[in-house]
Amino acid sequence: MFVEADAYPMISRLPLNSHKKSLGSVLIVGGSSLYSGAPFLAGKAALRSGAGLVTVAVPESAGIMPSDIFSLIIRQIPDSGTGFFTKDSIAAIINLANSADSIVIGPGMSDNESCLALLSAILSIDKPIIIDADALNLIAQEPDILRTVQKPVAPSLSEINSIDSTKSECSCYGSKYIFTPHPGEARRLLRGFKLDKFLEKDKISQVKALSEKTGGTVILKGHKSVVAANNNISINGSGCPALATAGSGDVLAGIIAAYSAVGANSFDAACLSVFIHGVAGEIGNKGMRGLIADELIELIPSVLKLISPFA
Repeated sequence: MFVEADAYPMISRLPLNSHKKSLGSVLIVGGSSLYSGAPFLAGKAALRSGAGLVTVAVPESAGIMPSDIFSLIIRQIPDSGTGFFTKDSIAAIINLANSADSIVIGPGMSDNESCLALLSAILSIDKPIIIDADALNLIAQEPDILRTVQKPVAPSLSEINSIDSTKSECSCYGSKYIFTPHPGEARRLLRGFKLDKFLEKDKISQVKALSEKTGGTVILKGHKSVVAANNNISINGSGCPALATAGSGDVLAGIIAAYSAVGANSFDAACLSVFIHGVAGEIGNKGMRGLIADELIELIPSVLKLISPFA
């Protein structure tokens, strides 16, 4: 069970000479003419979690240009006039990805078939990739586009925070991919990967099967979310029904991206982010029914300070 004592060593005092580049650059790829808000929830959550720079890339014809989020860099991407990402979006997105430390793909993107070419291109990038929402549904429809890559990953957050450790001394291994399905998306992925025998199994069995099949870190969201990677299993010890609201998952994707962007390995980034997300739901003052995702984001800094005075 992942609890506050596990989170504490992962959040340390920032160096006095920190700057926005040293705190990580995140790219959010999402949005469509059907769903406009999701990528901005993820982007704001990444900023509130400590990312120094966040860019949100949306299809240019979707008409998405919020007027009240001045801290995000917004880029409108060629989309063949469709309001959805297409193969014409790839060059611009890859250019943005070259400057990012981590990437989120999926929030609000829709499962339009035209997005497959862009998703395939992003999956080939050698950086931490958080695969969320409709990107998961597209993979379930076309599982062959997933290119599994096993490679050395960055050190854990506790190792980063130790002045005596360096990346070269860390022996952690894993995948660049972090998948964030809720139970419905997990079932679609299980079917897509022909793992139907796990459909009626318990959450731990399902998340282990998906992690083994994809080679990535998988978060099966819900009550007591379960994280699996490289035969490691963690059950989250925070959360409450207040998180059962539209956009909550987009917020989680942004939190994960922030910690992935500063070099945390995928398993640590997932475990810490799920815990922070859960505590944010617990400390809200709207009860179990009134909290919305926009408000959840604003609680993240308070959660970090509750966990560590150095936050």
